[in-house]
Amino acid sequence: MKIGFQENIHQKTDRELSMICKDVSFYSSEERLIALNELERRGALTPEMSESKKFIEEERVPMPDSVSILSVYKNNQFWLASMLGGPLAAGYMAAANFKAFDEPQRAKTAWIYAVAATVIVFGVIFLLPDAVMDKIPNYIIPAIYTGVAYLLVDRFQGKKIDAHRVAGGRVFSWGRVFAIGLIGAAVTLLSAAAIILTLY
Repeated sequence: MKIGFQENIHQKTDRELSMICKDVSFYSSEERLIALNELERRGALTPEMSESKKFIEEERVPMPDSVSILSVYKNNQFWLASMLGGPLAAGYMAAANFKAFDEPQRAKTAWIYAVAATVIVFGVIFLLPDAVMDKIPNYIIPAIYTGVAYLLVDRFQGKKIDAHRVAGGRVFSWGRVFAIGLIGAAVTLLSAAAIILTLY
């Protein structure tokens, strides 16, 4: 902790304390927590600051030394994109997050898994007998790969996404996620049509 930090905390304005809370590159978790506690004592703690305070206190996620300047996709946004656009949409978003977290190799791996999952889904649909497919509700297969995509994202990116948000990092809008889902659906349908034309 910086010399005299705690002793001088009461002299700082709400604006200064707010800036300390968001500056993860210069202030430690302990110093930001002291500033958050002071704002709470003054009744000036916003919901976002309250969430940040909770994460620091519970040490649920490691606070990053610096925040990525790139935006990321939130965990629950993968539900919408995957349901609309299939594994390709989820793969695109996961790869974008890995790039934001400076993990380019994992971004490539995310694409490989997305393409492989798409091939598997097509294989199941085309290889299963019509009698079997007729008994499977239309939402089952999308629900399965969407659930798997969400669990994988939560497992490999969840803590980093939370840390990014708590530290003040930007997230993509739901409108962008919706557009990605539609593009993913279009690419998937065109790929399916190409396969059908090739086979028949």
